[in-house]
Amino acid sequence: MRFDSTFDLLNQLFDDCWFEDDAARTDIYEDEKAFYIDIEVPGVKKEAINVKLDNENLVIDVKEGNEKEEKDYTFYEKGRVCMNFTRKYKLPSGIDEGNIKVKLEDGVLSITLMKSEKMLPKTILIE
Repeated sequence: MRFDSTFDLLNQLFDDCWFEDDAARTDIYEDEKAFYIDIEVPGVKKEAINVKLDNENLVIDVKEGNEKEEKDYTFYEKGRVCMNFTRKYKLPSGIDEGNIKVKLEDGVLSITLMKSEKMLPKTILIE
């Protein structure tokens, strides 16, 4: 029974998610206290990233501009691509919206979505 409910919650996180084919690799996982989203964004500065809550959705926008305008240079090889993508995750009910943490470290954007008290497991005493 626990597996089914966890699977359902993770499916809710994946619902309504869209991204371009070249978007960054992502891990989504949980423990008893929180859901976690880790997105690879190598070389992207935090100023190019916008994370916001929009109703029941977590929206992540990454808009990294080209370092060099193509019209200014003749490229012989262009293997570095700019990361421009938007991801939208429908949040499951029970997320503590006032306790969402976002950090960018070593090219990984890490988002922690703390579960509210009502989502945490509780032990019920037997009378």
